[in-house]
Amino acid sequence: MLWVIIAILIGLIVLVLIRMSYEAGHTVIQEEHIALPELPDPWHETKFLFISDIHRRHISEEWIASLAANHTQIELILLGGDMTERGVPLERVKRNMQLLRRIAPIYAVHGNHDYKADYRQLDIVLRECGVQVIDNEAIWLEKENQGVWLVGVDDLLTDRANLRLAFSEPRFQPAFTMMLVHDPGIVQQLHDEPVNLILAGHTHGGQFRLPGIGPLVTHGIYRQYSCGLYTLDRVVRKGSEALIRVFISRGFGTSHLPLRLFCPAEVHIITLHQQDNATK
Repeated sequence: MLWVIIAILIGLIVLVLIRMSYEAGHTVIQEEHIALPELPDPWHETKFLFISDIHRRHISEEWIASLAANHTQIELILLGGDMTERGVPLERVKRNMQLLRRIAPIYAVHGNHDYKADYRQLDIVLRECGVQVIDNEAIWLEKENQGVWLVGVDDLLTDRANLRLAFSEPRFQPAFTMMLVHDPGIVQQLHDEPVNLILAGHTHGGQFRLPGIGPLVTHGIYRQYSCGLYTLDRVVRKGSEALIRVFISRGFGTSHLPLRLFCPAEVHIITLHQQDNATK
């Protein structure tokens, strides 16, 4: 009888490990619709691909072909850091970036694992592949003569984030502003930055979750903001109140172990909507 119980337990463990491996290696493409009241008219229904935390994973020709065939209106790609990690061949990173660049222009920020790798060589590869890194920098994007700011903030965990520098231009010329950052912990450092939407990764959604319990090994700010769409408390900008939307991805890759539990790998096709015209 004891051997039967042991065999059943071993079988259950094997099944759980198979599921965890599948969740880590199979990517869910999530379609997200985010309503934003201050979005300019020409940017209504703008679509972009948001992908974070690639780490060690390969992006395949087949996956890119399927993505391009099924989502033909992607206008840009935003990479939320951890494009690699220590020990990953640069050729793999180069191939991943080349494949993504087939779809749309790419803007990226660094994550903490990028700095554990040879980040100087990484940056050379990114430039060769046409990836524009916007660490602590704001760029102006226009559609039909109406623009938005895309603000990139460098990695928080390695003390490279500089909000003052990143928002120096948007403060001078206010407009609708998206912030791309690796670590969602940056929300604890916000004061009156003119930002409407924050896109982040880093948390992996906890990587291991249980229904009704949530992340098993995540704590603090990363448990409060683990994955999905959040609305920050109202902030005051020049005497008026405004909301900040925060979107956090579970990420494409994994850290430490190539396993996930009730937390599958994901990338996002995000469609921006004006508040009044948002898809319900």
